[in-house]
Amino acid sequence: MPVPKHIDERKVIMAISPDKDVDCFHPVNVGYLHTGAKGFLPCTPAGIMEMLKFQGIDPAGKKILVLGSGGASNTVVAVLREQGANPVVISRSGEDNYQNLHLHEDASIIVNTTPVGMYPNVGKAAASLESFPNCIAAFDIVYNPARTEFIMQAEEKGIPCR
Repeated sequence: MPVPKHIDERKVIMAISPDKDVDCFHPVNVGYLHTGAKGFLPCTPAGIMEMLKFQGIDPAGKKILVLGSGGASNTVVAVLREQGANPVVISRSGEDNYQNLHLHEDASIIVNTTPVGMYPNVGKAAASLESFPNCIAAFDIVYNPARTEFIMQAEEKGIPCR
């Protein structure tokens, strides 16, 4: 959840009613999501799953890079794992990061869950699709602008995207 640095993200998440938490950031809904208990599917990963289904792409067994490690990333990863995919989270630090993206050039699908490319920083992308010759689908959860630099790269390469 992108919030200004001076705002405590945890306090914002805890202030959201679990019944109205469509992104499943609240710990109650994260628990439901991870255990498969009754609850609703978060809108971001549900949208990605619908787009994969529309394109006829089964994520099972595929290596999927999830750019970003925030709340949206967590829900996307949980749903992808549920579908049998092999998601790899890329973050600014840790074992899998932007400095060693070359280790993941075999990824089939890439999902950007970072705010990179969001207004007013349009024209930027969290990663270049030139590095991923096996990419068969690309998704960006940024909503403003509707077509980010990341999505325009995918369109230029003829990769199904949204």
